[in-house]
This record gives sequence, structure tokens and C-alpha cells, in this order.
Amino acid sequence: MDKQAFISLLKKYLNRDASPEEEEILNRYYESFQTEAPIYHPDMEVEERLLKRIVPYSGRRVSNILRWRIAGVAALFLALIAATIYQSDRKVKEVQNDINWTEISTKAGQRKNIILPDGTQIQMNAESKLYYPTNFNQMKRIVKIEGEVFLDVAHNKTKPFSVVTERMTIQVVGTKFNVRDYQEEGYTQTTLIEGRIAVDIPAAKQSLSLFPSQKLTVADTHSNAQEPPQTTFPQDAVVSGGPQEIIMEKTDTFVETSWVRNVLSFEKTTFSELARELERWYDVDVVFDDPMMRYWHFTATLKANDGINNVLKALSMSRKFQFKKEGRVIRIQ
Repeated sequence: MDKQAFISLLKKYLNRDASPEEEEILNRYYESFQTEAPIYHPDMEVEERLLKRIVPYSGRRVSNILRWRIAGVAALFLALIAATIYQSDRKVKEVQNDINWTEISTKAGQRKNIILPDGTQIQMNAESKLYYPTNFNQMKRIVKIEGEVFLDVAHNKTKPFSVVTERMTIQVVGTKFNVRDYQEEGYTQTTLIEGRIAVDIPAAKQSLSLFPSQKLTVADTHSNAQEPPQTTFPQDAVVSGGPQEIIMEKTDTFVETSWVRNVLSFEKTTFSELARELERWYDVDVVFDDPMMRYWHFTATLKANDGINNVLKALSMSRKFQFKKEGRVIRIQ
């Protein structure tokens, strides 16, 4: 079995698409390494991370022996792709160093629609920044993102499109997806609406593919920043350990992209997280008289254009509270 066939087969297993016959091939392939000098020995931390990803979310009953075998094969897989990921990320960084960037930003309470020279449409949420090359479309298409944007990338096979954030680089040819990367939150998220994207995570030396209705979160495990919002869907895969936690899960794309339609949609969201969204959307400061109110949870879908007063009135029908507006300050009582 050549390298590409092995990688393709292992990806099918990790995505739970492998047939019993293919799993047996993978198992035999692992055994073939036991007759030769060891090629790669994962340490306990790597093995533990791989098992967390492969075993708990597979939905299958797997023997302890097979678990460790698959972990060993997966570790070999990581070793094979690590150099490729590093080279890909290094090339993007080298290109960035020679670029003159054009910057577009939005303030709190502001949103913008941008059309790049190649026809790519970008919607920017509040407090976001978009950087793109001054000579965009004359070279490989690259943009840098801070904050939250929705991208409808113009299809061009000869010029792949790269989105660079603090924790991940997203590679596409033409598709629709959302990216969220607010610095104070301590995590980066991307949600795929249609098509397919490949995501490189340099710090973790990993490369993942996303399919429609999947969300990928990369969070700093040692950060004091805000935790990533929870969803009601079960997680498909988790890789923990090291400086970052990586979460891949199914998600409701309507909720993830509701801001594009001027809709505020929340699912089991804390009042603290919700207040931060209101601050960005309406350019206000939200203050809680009772700190415990920050931990209240809300599920709601509201029209943002109705204004912050009506939004808060609707929320107060779910959990009893009062609010008072003093200039730009909204006091929750």
C-alpha cells in the first residue's frame, strides 16, 4: 500500500466511513510494521490524544488491542503528514511577507459587504478586520481575518483561496463558509455551509477537511479568554492536550450564520456571551448588577433590526430581569 492509499484509508476510518473489510486491511497493515524495525513510536501523550479522537466518538465497540493498533497507525499517519502541513504553512507565510495589504475594518454596531476583485463576496460582522493584497488576483488569493466574516468564494481552480487567522489557515477553491476569530475570545471557529475546505492548524501540526454543516473550533487551552460557545449537538471528534484543543462537530448552520441575515440566534448561550454579542451589534456596554445573572442561559431567535430595547424585552420574558439604558450603558437589574 502506497502512502496516499494509506492516508485515504485512515481518513475513511476516522470519518467512520470505512467498511469492515477496509478496517481489516488497516489492521493487517499495522501488523506488517511489527515484523520490521519500528518506524515511529508515539509517546503516551500522543497516544492518549489519538484515542480520545478515535475511540469515544466512533460509535463502535472496539477491543483494547485494536484501539492501540489504530492509535499506532494514526500516529504514523500524523508523522507522514506533519512535514506536508509544515511546508504548506511555511509557503503561505513566505508569500505573506512580500505582500502590501489593504485593510478594511468595522466598528461596533457596524457591518460591511465587500466584493474582492475576483468576485468573492465577504460580509463583515462588527469589530472585524479584513486584509487582502493590493495586487489581489494577480497571484495566489490570500486574505487575513480578525473578528467574524462570511465568505462566498469565487470558484477558480488555478488560484486557490487562503484565509489566514491566528490559529488556522483555511484552503478553498470556491465555497461558502463562516470564520470567527475575535482575539479576546481565545479561540477560532470556521463553519462550512457548502462545498469543502481544508484547514491547517500549524501549532498542532494537523490538517483537517470539513464537509457541509461541520464546525471546527481551535481553542487555546491555557488562555483566560472566554470559552467557546456550547452547542446542542454531540461532538464528532476531540483532540486535547498541548497548547490547543481542537473540536470538530456537527452544527446548525442557520444559527452559525444568522448574523448575516440580521438575526440574533442563540442556543443555550450564557447571558455573558449574549451580552458581548449585543455590545458588538449595537455599540453599547452591558453591565450586570448581579454577577450571577451572567450564567443564565438563553435560547432565542430575534430580529436584530428591532433594536436593543425590544431584544432585551423579549429575553426578559424568558428569565425575569429589568434593564435601564444610561447613554451607551445598558444596566441589567
